[in-house]
Amino acid sequence: MTNILKPGLGELLRHLSELFDQGSEDHYRRSNVPIKSRYTPVLRALAEQDAQTVKEITAKLQITQGAVSQTIRLMETDGLIAREPGKKDARESIVKLTSQGHDVIKILKEHWRARFAAIEGLESELAIPIRNQLEIIAAALEEKGFSKRIDETFKKSKKQTKGK
Repeated sequence: MTNILKPGLGELLRHLSELFDQGSEDHYRRSNVPIKSRYTPVLRALAEQDAQTVKEITAKLQITQGAVSQTIRLMETDGLIAREPGKKDARESIVKLTSQGHDVIKILKEHWRARFAAIEGLESELAIPIRNQLEIIAAALEEKGFSKRIDETFKKSKKQTKGK
């Protein structure tokens, strides 16, 4: 029988995410890097291609547009990025790094190399290709959503209960 009192997948994933974010925040703070950990994905996307729309950034990062928009607002307040109206559609803004943002990225590139080396070290230590496994899980859930999987399991268990 399934133990429904144990942490669920979402809880465990959030906890892991918090542990990674807290570790990154602590590292940035001790290294005097003036950013929040949540800025990292957006900054990496902008380091790759300076001017982008929120939609383009969202597509690269595989996180929600709301989360990207909220992060961009915070980054704008911190002076790392600036927004300007799109050339084709003024409702769509173009996000660009400010000179301060470019300076921060120069500092962060070495930290990012260390971060990815730490991830590889963790994967090696655990003998589990974590990122690869998470990509496989995401692809499976994109193909057949978790809601549908729950529905199917729920219907199956109701049939089994009726048969007893």
